[in-house]
Amino acid sequence: MTSKFRPILFAAAASAALLCPSTAHALEFVTFGVGFIGQAGGNFLDKPDDQTIQGQAATPEYPGFAGLMTGVGGFIDIRFIDYVGIELDVYSASHKGSADFTVTNSSTLTSSSHDVEISNSALHIPLLIKGAIPGEIVTPVLFVGPEFVLPGDSEIAVTPAMGGGGANFGVVADLESYTVVTFGLGMEFNLPIPGDVVGVRIPLTLRGSVDPGSPNTREERSSIYDVQTDANGRVTAYTEDYKNRWKFQALATLGASVHF
Repeated sequence: MTSKFRPILFAAAASAALLCPSTAHALEFVTFGVGFIGQAGGNFLDKPDDQTIQGQAATPEYPGFAGLMTGVGGFIDIRFIDYVGIELDVYSASHKGSADFTVTNSSTLTSSSHDVEISNSALHIPLLIKGAIPGEIVTPVLFVGPEFVLPGDSEIAVTPAMGGGGANFGVVADLESYTVVTFGLGMEFNLPIPGDVVGVRIPLTLRGSVDPGSPNTREERSSIYDVQTDANGRVTAYTEDYKNRWKFQALATLGASVHF
């Protein structure tokens, strides 16, 4: 190679080094994690403010429901310079909630007490923005973000079963998807693994979720049909399908993950 080309090659090499930083060096500031997660807690649906059905007061009132929620699934985690990150969870959950109410037979004016339990399955997909304070043994984290809920089958059980007069109850089997806001805090326990190729973490979190779009009227929370009225136009019997779109959730989660 002649000497007149050497300055040109040197300049080209120097420019490439400045304009195209090493990919390996850039990835030193990013970690990727995959893991599984299990959770348990409660879900709640408060009593609607407006209890009217087709403009009339009807009994029994639509009650508030509370019950157990459990779920299991997996997640991926991307962390930038160890302080901020994005976590995407996908897990299958089971929801249950129960309530007590009293039904009055409009013909005989006799009353009976009943327990109603509504339940459904759902696929949850939270997308969480995370902040962390890196620690050698424990890393505290905070997070917030939207959680997309895709409901599955729904069921209802009334004990003892209701019949004649009063009301019949069902539940909507195909609920529309909805979005809640999920937030919380937790700790990641960093297990001492020899070498620095991978890291193993045990994340423990407390989470809360709120559905900002939950309706506050009875007719928006349920479907009413087969309405029967007396000679004065008062509702005496109807079929009501509950839509168990949970307004509040409070959970504890525990998992394990591998980070690269």
